[in-house]
Amino acid sequence: MASVVELISTMLKREGVPYIFGIPGGGGTIDLLDATEKDGIRFVLNTHETAAAMMGCVVGELTGTPGVVLTAISPGITNVANGVALAYLDRAPLLVLSDNYPWGAIQVVLRQTLNTRQVFQGITKWTATLSAEWAHETLQRAFRTMLEDRPGPVQLDLPDDVAQKPVADKPLPLVSKQVMARLYAQEPAGFGRVVGRIREAQTPVIIAGMGIRWDRAYPELKALAERIGAPVFCTPKAKGALPENHPYSAGVFIGGKLELDILGKADLIIGVGLDPADMLAKPWKYTQPIIAIDRVTNYNEIYHAEMELVGNVAEILTMLNEALPAEHKWDETVAPAYRKKVYDALALPTPGLAPFRVSDITRELTSEDLILTTDVGASKLLLSQIWRPYRPNSVLMSNPLGTMGFAVPAAIAAKLVFPDRQVVSLCGDGGFIMRMSELQTATQLGVAPVIVVLNDRALSQIRIKQRKKGLAVVGTEFRNPDYVKIAEAFGGRGTSVGTETEYADALKEALQSNCFTLIEARIDPSQYAAQFDAIREL
Repeated sequence: MASVVELISTMLKREGVPYIFGIPGGGGTIDLLDATEKDGIRFVLNTHETAAAMMGCVVGELTGTPGVVLTAISPGITNVANGVALAYLDRAPLLVLSDNYPWGAIQVVLRQTLNTRQVFQGITKWTATLSAEWAHETLQRAFRTMLEDRPGPVQLDLPDDVAQKPVADKPLPLVSKQVMARLYAQEPAGFGRVVGRIREAQTPVIIAGMGIRWDRAYPELKALAERIGAPVFCTPKAKGALPENHPYSAGVFIGGKLELDILGKADLIIGVGLDPADMLAKPWKYTQPIIAIDRVTNYNEIYHAEMELVGNVAEILTMLNEALPAEHKWDETVAPAYRKKVYDALALPTPGLAPFRVSDITRELTSEDLILTTDVGASKLLLSQIWRPYRPNSVLMSNPLGTMGFAVPAAIAAKLVFPDRQVVSLCGDGGFIMRMSELQTATQLGVAPVIVVLNDRALSQIRIKQRKKGLAVVGTEFRNPDYVKIAEAFGGRGTSVGTETEYADALKEALQSNCFTLIEARIDPSQYAAQFDAIREL
């Protein structure tokens, strides 16, 4: 008869979970590690629980299989909370398994006792406590909840006295296959009206959001764009869903100034997985009718959809591609001309090393399937517009939550999942310093991402806002450490560059290294303010 932890391990293995991240406590989580070790599931010891959750989120985004994180009792759950919030708003399936006291002790013990449900209530899709009697049902509901509709995190307490209890011998269905195979039935007359509405449109525009990722509807999106001849914008988390060397790719949509050039001429917007969490926190300003295609209904009503198709996004797009005639509603030169206009507006020269040139050089010297990770702040706002991904799901960022410190753990996780692909992190100095201890994790795993720290010695995006308001510049500038020494201390290679030639040479060498490389790029941030004004109203 299997124990609770053996049942958990069996479930993780059957669902295809490749890694567990985190920092174990002294309770049931170490019993679980013993079981998962026997089942061949690799454990990754992190230096902070938030970084562990970030890496779990990335595994979920890249593979579609939930990430898994272990934490200790109360300090572990408070530490992991930011990473769980990332999974919640950035829509990543994440299972958090936490130590806890036996149920009786929880009622009276004060030391290291927190109400777990209250801690996670606003940042998870579900939270529960495992028991031997209901272990099967709890795990099945946890996986289904993580993967259904918009994916997200689930947290389960594993009490000390439950871990080794025997469980009943009952079937354990493969939940992920049930979720991915599902297609909501479409009412035929309603589907026909959608087809007719798209056929009537003279200048439709497609906006692909992060909801497209979970059904991996990239070929179907490309086929729809080519079928009707429509430009495609992608929100930041969906960047590259249509590769940006495709003639119908219009780049990134955030709801700012630049995209009005094309959207102002549209007579219909087709939202494909368009999630408002990945857009600016401002009212929807477009008046065109909208057709919404997503796993979930448009219950947020940030924008109002005239018609909706709800279900598996890939299947719905396939149905549309089969029903729609081949047309060329837009000239193929429109989107490339728009992308060039955006680039020209942002490629502002500076006396020193310009951030946009770091991006350009990185793109020129790396493979088409490179995975790029970015952090939050000035660099991400610029990179979301000027970076050119050539593969879907090859840009990793935190946009809906917008949490700093994401880029380094994300790069390590990406290299762990895809060891044969190049992985480069373009990271602000503030975000890097928050998570630089995870370089230890990179060394321990033997992975070799390239970490480029865009060093401007400040929290530049906030400093720009201070100056725009005529306020004192306080709390946004800092003294940086010696990045080369940091890299070497953690077992990697480090170098510092200040020119385009130096950066290109350093990057070429880093891409050949068998350990991680940290490149400090001493950038000139003097054009950030002008670039941001071109993108959105700060």
